[in-house]
Amino acid sequence: MASVLLKAKTGKLPPEIEEGNIEYKRKLLCNDERFVKLTSQLKWRLSEGKGEAHYCLGVEDDGTPVGLSGVELKKTLETMSRMVVSLDATIHSRDFFPGSLPGSK
Repeated sequence: MASVLLKAKTGKLPPEIEEGNIEYKRKLLCNDERFVKLTSQLKWRLSEGKGEAHYCLGVEDDGTPVGLSGVELKKTLETMSRMVVSLDATIHSRDFFPGSLPGSK
């Protein structure tokens, strides 16, 4: 069974790269078409990580951690959970850190 680690760090991260099992996402708010694309990206990251993917949520592609509002966080985690279930994977860790958006701390 594949697993997904949700994590964000304080301070700027290096820019996201296309290869590997690490994905940065500002937020995961989507319609059905976007959901299919996001799930495909997750499947790719799981493949790249031999069954393990690390998602940094509330982070821009350039590595800037901007954070999520409470509503965005709730909806993002709901979307991530749906993605994970659709791929028969599991989320095994969630770490939360403050971002730089008002209301994201």
